[in-house]
Amino acid sequence: MAWNVIWQECEPGNTSGAGHVPLNGKAFSRGTCTAPLMRVQATRLRGVASGAAAVRHLRAHARVSSSRPGIAIDRLDAFMGSSTDDTVAAEETAAPDWRTLEPMELTPILSASLDAFYETGFHGTSVREIARRVGVTVPALYYHHENKEGLLIALLELSTSDVLWRSDAADADGGTDPVQRLSNVIEAIVLRMTMRARLAALEGEARYLSPENRQRYRAVRKGIEQIVRQIVEEGTESGAFDVEDSAETTRALLGMCQSIPRWYHSEGTLSPQEVAKKYVKIALKMVGASPRT
Repeated sequence: MAWNVIWQECEPGNTSGAGHVPLNGKAFSRGTCTAPLMRVQATRLRGVASGAAAVRHLRAHARVSSSRPGIAIDRLDAFMGSSTDDTVAAEETAAPDWRTLEPMELTPILSASLDAFYETGFHGTSVREIARRVGVTVPALYYHHENKEGLLIALLELSTSDVLWRSDAADADGGTDPVQRLSNVIEAIVLRMTMRARLAALEGEARYLSPENRQRYRAVRKGIEQIVRQIVEEGTESGAFDVEDSAETTRALLGMCQSIPRWYHSEGTLSPQEVAKKYVKIALKMVGASPRT
């Protein structure tokens, strides 16, 4: 996968422009712009509508460099199969709260695709219908995305990377306590499943991906599973949990969370926070633990 940087550095009086360079390149190309924006995005994630959203995507797979402001890309190889050894210099921003879900920033094309896929499914949606919703021609749509599957994988990667970084941040926020760590991660997953239910529901369409794209999608999903399984295993070893099969318990925990978009509606009686609280209690009972007070 070819990861690119769109780097825009702004000063008063500059005109619109941008520099492009591969992440595994040796130097940045500088451009100018009219607004203070630095964008980092993948060629397969052109639907990211803002630099902040793109940076959040990369932070799902990378660690913040402690030696200088920037994002040290040292985990993308494991998740995306690309070679990215260099550091992408970026202005340091405060890490977002994993409990806070702001509106997802999508391009008009991906926004229309999400609505269409949600309403009629991947196979029931035509590229012509998406173009009609956006108000562009089919060739114009193909300029931004290779095909209909390209739209689906772009949305799925946004979805899975979103829940991955939230799970990772929630886990870290729990310190060394397995009970708190599991509580945080389940809460993070459920909040995302309820507050971004349409995007989460789209993951059921992953069965229509080509083998190559399905493998990439599963690699990121595996990262989420590994976070939960590690917590379960460490909690069992410490005596905090009573679990016989950590792998199956992990699948059961994630399975119950993934089913939420099938029944949850924002106009229902339960708020996302209330659903999360209930599911945390259920999760802790599944591993034989009690919630922290």
